Amino acid sequence: QVDRMLRSQRVWDATMGASVARALDASPRAVLLVGCFHSDFLGGTALEVMARRPGTSIFVVAITRETSDGLAGTDRGRGDLVVRVGDGLGLD
Repeated sequence: QVDRMLRSQRVWDATMGASVARALDASPRAVLLVGCFHSDFLGGTALEVMARRPGTSIFVVAITRETSDGLAGTDRGRGDLVVRVGDGLGLD
């Protein structure tokens, strides 16, 4: 069951990576809004874009439900910008 779920997510990453690569062929910038599984810590979608367009600059904005006065150790490497919003934003 887990293997099938992971394979389906890899297909999703490959599809979105290909879509972003095509978009970048037509425009200098592209924005893709995805869940953390696909982008945090240079997840699958980011890796797929980099594989299809080597040298492409990717900027990951990671949003977490945590709140704190600073960057948590678990957030290091999560993205280029980590936004900690707590539960008040309604991210359900």
